Amino acid sequence: MTRDFGSGGPFAFTASGQDGIRVYLDGVRKIDLWKNGTATVSKTVALTIPRGTHVLRVDYVNWTGSAAVKFAYTPGTSGPDDVAPLAPAGTKAAYDKRAGSTTVTWALNKEMDLAAYPYQVYRQVADGGWISMGPTNKTTWTDPDVTSDGRRRQYVVQATDRAGNVSERTPVLTVTPPDTVVPTAPVLAVAHKSGTASSLDISWDQPSERTQNELRTGGTLKLYRSTGDSLGDNPDLLATVTAASPSIETFTDALPAFDGTTYTYAAVVTDAAGNVSPMSEPVTVTPDSVPPPALTGLTATPRADGIVLSWGAPAESGLHYVAARVVQRPDGSIHYDTTGCSDAGSTFPDRDIPDELLCAGPLDGETVTFFVAALDRWDNHIPWADASTATVTEPDNRPDDARGTDTGPLTIANPDTVGTLGYVQWTCDEETLCGTISEYQLDKWNASTHTYERVSTVASSKGPLFKAYVPRVHGDTTYFRITGVLADGTTAAVTHGAGSYGATL
Repeated sequence: MTRDFGSGGPFAFTASGQDGIRVYLDGVRKIDLWKNGTATVSKTVALTIPRGTHVLRVDYVNWTGSAAVKFAYTPGTSGPDDVAPLAPAGTKAAYDKRAGSTTVTWALNKEMDLAAYPYQVYRQVADGGWISMGPTNKTTWTDPDVTSDGRRRQYVVQATDRAGNVSERTPVLTVTPPDTVVPTAPVLAVAHKSGTASSLDISWDQPSERTQNELRTGGTLKLYRSTGDSLGDNPDLLATVTAASPSIETFTDALPAFDGTTYTYAAVVTDAAGNVSPMSEPVTVTPDSVPPPALTGLTATPRADGIVLSWGAPAESGLHYVAARVVQRPDGSIHYDTTGCSDAGSTFPDRDIPDELLCAGPLDGETVTFFVAALDRWDNHIPWADASTATVTEPDNRPDDARGTDTGPLTIANPDTVGTLGYVQWTCDEETLCGTISEYQLDKWNASTHTYERVSTVASSKGPLFKAYVPRVHGDTTYFRITGVLADGTTAAVTHGAGSYGATL
């Protein structure tokens, strides 16, 4: 007889009979009990059978007495079994459009030593990996969640034997259902295009980039515009955006001027399968060139992390603000320093106090003038020189030894960003002296005890640009010093710094 042994492996042949019996595998004798006798004889042989189909032959003769013969073959149990089963054959995947499901089928493996639940179906997930759908003892499995969205689904099947040996995976089965899903309507946003006099940026970056994904995969977006405060029945087609367009995120509408004309925009998306989204909610804008007036009631109030600037609430809504220190250079020219004014330049509609900004920074006893100006959504603003100003003399919160100018070889490389970054970097710039320093010590000032506290030490071998983390507290300023120390503990160089960690208003 002929039998498919699948992947093969260790087997046991057992034969018994009265009188003679011989067993052959592919013509080679494996058991020989060929003699006349009065009792039943038996023998078990352990052998390894190669994978595939083989021929078994059993010869039997009864010379005298009763005839009796038995032969069996079973997967071997002696010695290690490291032969994996073959990958399941005959795999197919069929999509059922009505049920929204895919059924994977395969042929029963020929191995006799398969596990109790020998088959695993794997489904590919979004990141390209594979996830097991659980073991089964059947030769069919159904994926119930295959919606008609045009996304490719892929499956493989694997077999396992009782010893835990795992087959290779089958070739990948692919099912691509038709795409009948209507795209989500795009959500438009319209804003002034930075750096232009009268251009608008129309973007559609919500929800969750679905619109961009449709465009990346062969879809189109049609952008419409009407003059007036409604879209109307016959809006102008402003643009057709595809993956080949300069941008799949925005379109620039170059208007002749921001002259108070009202425009309404809307868009519709068509995916690669021809499914058309609903029209987006229209967005109506009236760009003009009239700047908000100067602010009133501007005040500057010191606090631990900088200067709080406050003003009277303007009548116009949707404004954002720019704040800066007004610095007069030695030549008489004016410079505007926005360092630390981190809340400026953005709109914070959900913050507690909308008409205040913080210009964070260490307070060192200087008299400083600040300006604040309002900008509307079209970036119109009055000239900075015409903006409201407030002057304040800061308290000097520095430790006594930090007042004055440091003249040693240590230079802080990031004095304006210590508070925001949370670390300080420095160099030592006098080669002869710096070569004798063994380590640098970072100490922070404790204003309650009027003492310095050690934060960290940095070996001189870590240079030439040294770095150490500075403890920060929201709404406060950390004052610190860096000391270069010789091997005998002698101080060789000192510099002082500060970092303000501004708390949002």
